[in-house]
This record gives sequence, structure tokens and C-alpha cells, in this order.
Amino acid sequence: MELNKINKNESVFKTSKNVSFKLTELKMDVKDGILTIRIKAPLLKANNYAIDITNGVLTLKVMLAKIETSYGVFKKKPVFVESFLVLPNSNFNTLINTQYVDGGLYISVAEKNTTSLLSDELLTGVA
Repeated sequence: MELNKINKNESVFKTSKNVSFKLTELKMDVKDGILTIRIKAPLLKANNYAIDITNGVLTLKVMLAKIETSYGVFKKKPVFVESFLVLPNSNFNTLINTQYVDGGLYISVAEKNTTSLLSDELLTGVA
């Protein structure tokens, strides 16, 4: 991984509001224009996350339950913890699939198609 990508991840992490979200495993692999990311974290469960990709930054939001008491009544309130990850290339911007398996979250992201099937030139001919 390039040194500037590591520095970007550190700077994004430092500006994060919540630094209590810790990854125990992070693996990235690119094959045939698909970036596959495997993430493990103690707070991550099967249905408590949301993912957003914007400008080459993947944001993983994990929902936790905060319990509050008010006049003897217990209330469960959702609280979100965020983690940011700078992707190796800003062309990776299309979320294809997410799957939680064996305590890990697999995220598949495709590259933006930068080539058009049709040319910008005027096509002429007989069909």
C-alpha cells in the first residue's frame, strides 16, 4: 500500500468524532476491477451496520444500543459509531454487496466505469 494512502487513513481517523470503534482485522484485495474488503471488529454484528462510499472514503456506521433511565423507566436509544477508511482508488465507488460471515464483514466495491460503450464521435453508416 502506498505511504500517502496510509497517511490519509490516519488523518481521517484523527478527525473522526468517535475513536472507540476499533478494527481487529482489515484486509483488502482487488481482482478484476472489484475491491473486496474484510473487516472484523468487536462492535460489529450481523445487522447493526450501514455503509456509505463517497469520494473514495468508505464510512462504516455501527449501531449500538444506549440504555437511559428516566424516572425509573428504562429507554433503549440507538447510538451510531463511525469508522472511516480511505479506499486505494477513488474510482471504487459502487457498493455491490455486503455479507456478514463468521464474525467478519465482507464488502464488495466495483470501480466506476470510466469508458462509455458509445463514442462521443458522430456515427454514420448503413445498417
